[in-house]
Amino acid sequence: MDKLNAIVGLSLLAAMFTTLAWAAPPEWPLVRDQQATSTIVIAPDATKAAQLAAYELQWHLEQMSGTTVPIVTDAAEATGTWLLVGASAETERLGIAAEKLQDQESVVQFLPGAIVMIGKDAEDRGVVQYDPAHPRRYTTWPDPYDNCGTLGAVYKVLEDYCGVRWFNATELGRVIPHRRTVVITNAKDHSEIPAFTNRSSTSIIYRVSLDGKSWSASAERMGRGAQLWRADTPEYGEIDRLNWPELYRKFPNGNVEEMRSQCLLYVYRARWGGERFGCNHSFYGYYNRFWEKNPNAEDQWEGHHPEYFAVGYEGQPPEPCFTNPGFINQVIKDADDYFEGRGSKQGAQNWGRYFGLVPMDNAQWCKCPTCQAQLRPEAIRDGMNATASDYIFTFVNTIARAVQQRHPGKYVSTLAYAAYQGHPSFELEPNIAVDMCLHTRNWFAPAMERADRRMMQEWSVEKGKRPLHCWLYWTFPLEIANNGRFHCFPGFFAHTAARQYRILRDHGINGIFYCGVGQDVENYIASKMMVNPDLDVKVLLDEFFSMQFGNAGPALQKFYERVEAIYSTPENYPPDIAQGLRGSHQTRELAWKWLGTPERMAELAQYIEAARQARVTSIQAQRRDVFIKQYWDYMVAGRRLYEEQNALPTPRATAAKVAKAGGDPTKVNWAEASAMTDWRKCTGEPPARKLAGWLAHDGEYLYVRLQEEIAPQELQLTANAFGGDCWEIFVGRRPDRPYRQMGVNSSGNNTGIAWGESGQAGMDQQPWDSGVKIVPDTSQPDRWETYLAYPLDKLVMGEPLKGGDVFFMNVVRTSRTGGLNLHSWSPTFGGPTEPSRMGEVTLAP
Repeated sequence: MDKLNAIVGLSLLAAMFTTLAWAAPPEWPLVRDQQATSTIVIAPDATKAAQLAAYELQWHLEQMSGTTVPIVTDAAEATGTWLLVGASAETERLGIAAEKLQDQESVVQFLPGAIVMIGKDAEDRGVVQYDPAHPRRYTTWPDPYDNCGTLGAVYKVLEDYCGVRWFNATELGRVIPHRRTVVITNAKDHSEIPAFTNRSSTSIIYRVSLDGKSWSASAERMGRGAQLWRADTPEYGEIDRLNWPELYRKFPNGNVEEMRSQCLLYVYRARWGGERFGCNHSFYGYYNRFWEKNPNAEDQWEGHHPEYFAVGYEGQPPEPCFTNPGFINQVIKDADDYFEGRGSKQGAQNWGRYFGLVPMDNAQWCKCPTCQAQLRPEAIRDGMNATASDYIFTFVNTIARAVQQRHPGKYVSTLAYAAYQGHPSFELEPNIAVDMCLHTRNWFAPAMERADRRMMQEWSVEKGKRPLHCWLYWTFPLEIANNGRFHCFPGFFAHTAARQYRILRDHGINGIFYCGVGQDVENYIASKMMVNPDLDVKVLLDEFFSMQFGNAGPALQKFYERVEAIYSTPENYPPDIAQGLRGSHQTRELAWKWLGTPERMAELAQYIEAARQARVTSIQAQRRDVFIKQYWDYMVAGRRLYEEQNALPTPRATAAKVAKAGGDPTKVNWAEASAMTDWRKCTGEPPARKLAGWLAHDGEYLYVRLQEEIAPQELQLTANAFGGDCWEIFVGRRPDRPYRQMGVNSSGNNTGIAWGESGQAGMDQQPWDSGVKIVPDTSQPDRWETYLAYPLDKLVMGEPLKGGDVFFMNVVRTSRTGGLNLHSWSPTFGGPTEPSRMGEVTLAP
């Protein structure tokens, strides 16, 4: 009897006598005393997933024991325990049919003398290169958005029976126990399909053409995306080098190709990938195609079709006209081209079996009667906006019907987002996939949790009827902090995230896309619970800290969980947030006035000191030092920066009393007005623009004159007053909420917003009926001036202002040319909306 028949016979014999105990527990020796006692067996024409899985198994066993377990393609050459990796003649003879497995399924079976590790793999059988000497080895590997089930089976064995962990994408994130002997005991068969079919992130989208295939040129972001330090800081580079000691030893200046390879291996190991699913704003390319020929993209021009776009706006329209028949037919043609293999158009968001249909990132809808008739201004429900749901989903339904007729089995995908968050008032076509945009990292604000839960509840009526996905904004609070040039209080939320995975699953959500990534703990929780949401988060946290940091682990875990509790507890925020009256992103003030207080920082410092004093191994010390530099040092720097900035006074000015001008700012004698001086960048740095301002009042109106030395033709004018070049004016009775904000651009177009005045949940933002009179002036070739007259009885909330009164104000010059560029009268040290930094203005008696 050959060995394979012996395996089958023993397996059947074991099944017949399941009530009999083994004389000794079964075991599967892989290595004994640094001698291989096993062989990895793969098919001669193994899939790429199986080849890579075999290499991964071999490499990890070698790292553990210093022993190379051979890989063979002929079972006759195998000795010791057979490690059957992927589908082969041997697995077929055992009755294990890979073709019967479900998508993304992984199976591990323990048989006498053999371990079967198999899964559903894509039919991609090219040659895999694994040797690090191969400069672009990752280009030969399987796409993680194809079936790679065999990889999942191998990783299951390495984790559960060999003690291997991959806590992040870097070298220090790998925990591989060292032992001369590797023997598997107490094994159980296992079959697993990830709970979420798509597990994707901005860091791992493989869509760049490379060697004729669809690949990403940015996988290395999985090793850097968890950083809190901005990329332009020295600490960012220091942490990068500490995380990759061996890579930088070999390549002192770094090696992006090798880092990319290692980070892509982490993607497989952490089970990221899954089904191809894409959904994002998908019509920006229409401007180069149909609105105006772009000299930098002339090959995209297809002809002038202004009828495709929204009416009622000056300049370039902000949106398409979603009811225009010509536009609808063009979108259907684009879908035909995509599904028939002629590729995607510029700006499209299509992937796999999904064709993206998402408006621009604004709510400036077409003003034609047909479009306006489909809007529902009343459809705002407890923080969830469905005012445009009928409008947008009517369009999506129309495209979906055409796709269903032409391309059965294909889908259109769209977001539930912004003004079309809610379910429409009608049924959807069955081939529509919906991607809900959820602020789950901001559930410290009850209003935001309530809105997210309401959205999921509304859309759960579609559970089982269509693919439901979610877009999770894990980019916050870091994105807000980086844009505002302040340090965030870390958004640790492992326990909340763990609870959310079960909520998402129970509402029928099939896939998850992360806008941004979390920090290392959150990413580890994500990688585990996207596969199995029922895992115990306490167990995951315990192994994260104990396996990486040894004796320093308990103190670092206490640090993490204390930061998490501070961040996630509503009562640690201002009363209107805690009471559910408004949602909020983190601001500089929230971070360091409300969360990272001196008292809490002193408490946290004790945990860090305990971790530093713990006796640990060399590698544990390296990990500990990176953790402290990454998180604690960042927080210390953030607290110090906040204190230094707050020590700088806000400006003061007196609005001069002038003769009555009747609300006409051009009739003011501006020579008598008070100047607003010392303009700076919002970061506090010297200005890069030549700005000036003046204030005056006549007892009835506050007059404001704003000026910049700039050629008016350089100004970016958009339909949205806040969208391009604009002035933003902030006023309040005190430097806190409530306050009012206005954006005004060079055409005089303006939008006024009152923040925090209603005291009602879900109504934090309301229109501000300011009564302002605006006179824009772009007549001079070298300057842009804006004159404004605000009625004093409408300027701030409460009693009308009069001579001798004090109020608070700031003016911000916003530009989005070449990225967001902010200047202000009073530096905010963050984004423009920082009421605590408003300057003090006295109305002269």
